[in-house]
Amino acid sequence: MFKKLKRSICAAVLSLISLSAGAVYAQDLCDGDPVSVLSPFGGGVSDVMARLVFDEISKSTGQVFNVVARKGAGGVLATRELVEASPNGCTLSMIGQSQLVIAPLADVAIGYDPIADVRAITMIGGSPAVIAVQSGKGIQSIEQLSDVYGTGQKATFSTPGALTITRIFADLVFDRLKVGSINIPYASSGEAVADAVSGSVDLTVMTFSTLRGQIEAGTLTPLVVSSIERLDTLPNVPTVDELGFQDLTTLIWFGVGAPAGLSDEMAQNLSKEIMMALDKENVLASLDAANISVDPVSGESFRALIRDQIATYSDMTKSISRDKP
Repeated sequence: MFKKLKRSICAAVLSLISLSAGAVYAQDLCDGDPVSVLSPFGGGVSDVMARLVFDEISKSTGQVFNVVARKGAGGVLATRELVEASPNGCTLSMIGQSQLVIAPLADVAIGYDPIADVRAITMIGGSPAVIAVQSGKGIQSIEQLSDVYGTGQKATFSTPGALTITRIFADLVFDRLKVGSINIPYASSGEAVADAVSGSVDLTVMTFSTLRGQIEAGTLTPLVVSSIERLDTLPNVPTVDELGFQDLTTLIWFGVGAPAGLSDEMAQNLSKEIMMALDKENVLASLDAANISVDPVSGESFRALIRDQIATYSDMTKSISRDKP
């Protein structure tokens, strides 16, 4: 009985320590006032991540987080707002490859430096990209797509912005398959998907998490995924690795960013809160249900990953250098 009582007391103490730490972290951000978390794509993976993670942090700390849509220019508009914000913890943003890797490498003035102006806090995870066609077109495979659009005819494809990782992924796949294509960029993921479903564009290139509902409803047909292995939920859809394009395998990742001047203490505390949220079974289950894999990376490791991907994609952005956000 004494051992049980001792375990109960220890558990209670640990719980109190955790709650106390959470309260301190919450007070650090924005002096306890509501924090705005910018959602750069008007829906999709990053929006789902933001709501699940920050709702959990709010429950454990009492801090209010408002997820605010700032769609446009493939995340560039949200990132501009982020870097111009005061580094007091009142403004955060979801960040990803499109804003921090692809857009900065394009030959346009985006208004920020991805390393110097953005403090990358924690990468949460992501979802593979999928190239999907409007089901009414009768194209069932990537081979059929090549047959239809490899003879001079060009397929239109939607993405949530021109300067995005999904745009680069599609350009490279289509180029290697000799498929003629024209990108139609949209301000948000929802608009891009809607026009693909209606047939206003031939194809769409998004994360699987974003397209799963339409794929399961039969309105979109998936042709290829960017993952290394086939997805359990799409067992008949080949990967780019199977097409012979191993270097194009990628996870479309997202994380949390802040203005560059955010203090080390605030950044570390926020990262701890995010990591604790990602350790909760209910959060993990919800992310898994949304087909979002969790692979958290924080601090300097996250910043190093961004620098590495900038180097990796530096030769892959030439096809979009003529576009403007």
